[in-house]
Amino acid sequence: MDTGGGFVIDRLWMGHGHTNRGFPYPNYEPPHRVEAYALNVETIPGPIGDQIMLSVRYREHAAGGGSYEQTSGPWDLRQFLEQAFAPSP
Repeated sequence: MDTGGGFVIDRLWMGHGHTNRGFPYPNYEPPHRVEAYALNVETIPGPIGDQIMLSVRYREHAAGGGSYEQTSGPWDLRQFLEQAFAPSP
């Protein structure tokens, strides 16, 4: 799967199938190297139920040396699954 440069998350939902999804890297100029090392899951309480958000923790290695850690923006888990599979009732 060509994501155009980004994090690829494999989606397997028991009984619903398998697919994967790419999320773009932050807007860095090449030749930076990005190394994902954690998938964060956060539950946000809401008035009509909890919202579960995903984000990726990663290191960005600059061309001239040095690196630093960052976290991507959040993605809604329900929307993430509904894009790959039928919406849940």
